[in-house]
Amino acid sequence: LAAAAAGANTPESAAAAAAGRLVGMTDDDVHVVASAVCSCVAACVSADRLRDAAASCLSPLADMLTRVLPTLPDPASGQPSAGLAKAFPHLTPLVDRVATVLQAFVRRPDVTAQLTAWVWPLLDELSVRCGADAVVTERACRALRYGLKVSGKASADLLPRLLETLPQRFRALRHPAFLYIFSELVKIFGDEPSRDAQLSPVLVALLTDATAGLTTLRQLEAQPDLVDDVLLLVYRALGYCPRIVLAPPAASLPALLNVAMLGTLMQHREACCSALAFLARLLDPAVLGACPPGSAEARAAALAPRGPVLARL
Repeated sequence: LAAAAAGANTPESAAAAAAGRLVGMTDDDVHVVASAVCSCVAACVSADRLRDAAASCLSPLADMLTRVLPTLPDPASGQPSAGLAKAFPHLTPLVDRVATVLQAFVRRPDVTAQLTAWVWPLLDELSVRCGADAVVTERACRALRYGLKVSGKASADLLPRLLETLPQRFRALRHPAFLYIFSELVKIFGDEPSRDAQLSPVLVALLTDATAGLTTLRQLEAQPDLVDDVLLLVYRALGYCPRIVLAPPAASLPALLNVAMLGTLMQHREACCSALAFLARLLDPAVLGACPPGSAEARAAALAPRGPVLARL
């Protein structure tokens, strides 16, 4: 971990310092070592000291990210950010080590929630600066998703900030990883009706923005990962909080059905499977059991004009 944040002040010197300390080790080797160190900390440090010990594992990585971020292109200046993963080869391994730490303390969700809240602003700024580089953005989002998955409901304090930020980032970048983060939030908090007022407008905003650029088969085939993740998101929402998806007037449902019908024609296994899974769950009579009055009518209104096409599919 210390080698990943070797005290250098620039990306180039950081990479060189890290290489010097880890001669002959591949990135997979570093991952194994980092995982082992964090596992030992989690297993051996007493409960009352684990928060500080876990923070010590993350601190060198967070410090390195803090120093690296100002050296990356500034979107406000119009500098291009595409190709950063190749231009700064140390960057994605550094983010991956953050993900390693966030996955390590599975028996203490509160500790992971603390770490996730600490590092999230850095990951968010990274996704802003590297928005045109899909690889870096995906790794930053993946690290956050791992932190949320381990934190579970202990991440509740972070929820308002995420719900404010995710629609903005997705609207600007249209990267499917942001949808997958929200999908994780649905899995964690979707079974709490008290969260509906927070989750519902964000879900509607994400689905509206995502489906707006998915109106033809050609558009879907050009963005198969986005198709997969938007349909996976609504499939998960129908499982954990169908009352949000189908609450009248269910304004997002017609566009989602259009995407799903086209999705069944795609030559992309994951996207096609997500389309079929969404349709199967939507048509399941049991899904209406947890929905408010009028949901059956809203679903029928969206399905009726598309019935003949669905039957042929």
